[in-house]
Amino acid sequence: MTLKIQGNSVTSSVHRDIWHYNALGPRAETIYKCIMDCREVHIDQLVDHTNIDSRIIENAITKLFKNGLVEPLGSGFYRGINMTNEKMVEIAKKYGTLGSCDKRVERHQEERKQYISQNMMRQKYYWMKKYGKYLHRNTKGHQISSYGHSNDNLENE
Repeated sequence: MTLKIQGNSVTSSVHRDIWHYNALGPRAETIYKCIMDCREVHIDQLVDHTNIDSRIIENAITKLFKNGLVEPLGSGFYRGINMTNEKMVEIAKKYGTLGSCDKRVERHQEERKQYISQNMMRQKYYWMKKYGKYLHRNTKGHQISSYGHSNDNLENE
């Protein structure tokens, strides 16, 4: 028995919060997509197609069933139930993950901005030091470039 995938019915971009690890999880997302792509699917077909252990599939199907996304047909066959946005919001609220992905995206963007600004300052200091544009004074009052020579001696040459 092989499983034919025709396309994704529901993507994680529709509402990533329900596929968060603290909610249904990424394995449940994979299994839900496979179930939705067929009229009815047997657990053995899911195991063959996804290369996921049967116990993991059974646990994911249990979560999906408890949340009204899958219905059992008997003898190990299951059928997917289309999900509405209201249903997705309800599931995310139930598990406490509503808005968590958006918060994570904002936090990562902020961290990237901080990293870029810190990195730019390091690079600026490095290039200024390397090409002698970062000047400091020695104990005698002469300006010395980063290379260690006195600028007074360079002007006299």
